[in-house]
Amino acid sequence: MKTRRITWILAALSVTTAFAGSGCVMFNRVAMTKTTTTGQELVDLQTANNKGALTPEEYARLKKAILDSGCKPVP
Repeated sequence: MKTRRITWILAALSVTTAFAGSGCVMFNRVAMTKTTTTGQELVDLQTANNKGALTPEEYARLKKAILDSGCKPVP
């Protein structure tokens, strides 16, 4: 049961991370926003890591993706 929950958390985190990079881009005056904060994503990632669900490489890659997904101004 714990494995299934961790898998779900990782899947949700991956989807969130995948879309987060485009979440702040304005196009035709429509903006997409994230529903979770960067802090909550990092907490969820750390929880999954503490439970042994990630390799050190996966953890580092996902953490970098979360931190790099912050809103950036569009020129």
